Amino acid sequence: MEKREMEWVKPRIKLSHHVIANPQGDICIGEIPGFSKVVRNAPEWFVSLLERLDGSQTLADLVKEIEGLGHEVTADEIVDTIQSLGQFNLLEDAAAKSTLLSAEELERYDRQILQFSLFDKKGWPGFAYQELLKKSKVLVLGVGGWGTWVALQLALLGVGTIRLVDGDEVELSNLNRQVLYTRDSIGKSKVLAAREKIAELNPHVNCEIYNEYVGSEPEQMEKLLDGASLAILAWTNLGAYRREPVTETFHRVALNKKIAVIEFAADPLEVIVGPIYLNNDSHPSYFQCQPKLRSLFYSADEQTKSFQEAEIGSDYRDGNRIIERWHSSPPLSIASGMVADQVTKVLTGYDDPALVGKRFRLSLRDFQSRIENLY
Repeated sequence: MEKREMEWVKPRIKLSHHVIANPQGDICIGEIPGFSKVVRNAPEWFVSLLERLDGSQTLADLVKEIEGLGHEVTADEIVDTIQSLGQFNLLEDAAAKSTLLSAEELERYDRQILQFSLFDKKGWPGFAYQELLKKSKVLVLGVGGWGTWVALQLALLGVGTIRLVDGDEVELSNLNRQVLYTRDSIGKSKVLAAREKIAELNPHVNCEIYNEYVGSEPEQMEKLLDGASLAILAWTNLGAYRREPVTETFHRVALNKKIAVIEFAADPLEVIVGPIYLNNDSHPSYFQCQPKLRSLFYSADEQTKSFQEAEIGSDYRDGNRIIERWHSSPPLSIASGMVADQVTKVLTGYDDPALVGKRFRLSLRDFQSRIENLY
């Protein structure tokens, strides 16, 4: 879908944009830097035009009405001004209608459609970006603490198909953080319980489920990634720091299929989002980023590094104690929102994703943050 030709039927100022006048007679259309325009000392006829750019009139009717107000302006000047407003991405066509989204979907997603319109640089109607979400299929590997929160966000956004993969069952200890499950889910397969909850939350989303654990066989990866627009790794992943056949196989198949991948992690200490691997030859792949990832993992302190290496090698001395991974919902909700934001940008292109080949880290102890460049 290329940048839209400026052939307006019923032009209007974007519903995402305010029109604000200051006491000096200047007018600002929009509020966000880079997506707004200031007109200084706006002439009276221009103000009259803005007041009528509400999508209720055709271009010809607008010109006729403005001319009839007695302003010193020609029809060509009015048309040229409307075209200029369109070139600045300040207009949308009220006559444009979606052929893919139902009236219920358009109302459900109204606020995010306004968001898409706000940042649009292509001259598309906001609903065109929502249509791209509806056409997308996102693979979520792992439907535990990380995966349930991400799947929830994707369902609320209206991603057309969410493919969930997990071989586990719901336990009582999952309910403090795995947001798609309730007491009634206990004993059910996670993917089945998640699909039931997603159907309640948004019946317009199709949920495909695979009740299986992921191994290192390429054939399984090929099956799970088939037809996916993007994949999310929502499991504990140390593949960048030690050899893990599952992770390597997954990334190799995704790279060969040119399917974008995003990784993330979250625990009570830290939220990590990214990197995104677009896998379209425009940026380095997972395999090219591995050396930098390894260098960022280990501490400069030799003693700390020795314990990190022992942890990577699973050299634990826990004795008879039963040690479960500590976790709670706040870091998961933070991370999943950021992941969903980046996924939306990759799938629709309404704005540029910030974490291609980069990783964002946020300490939940002191809220210090940093971005790591991986190439």
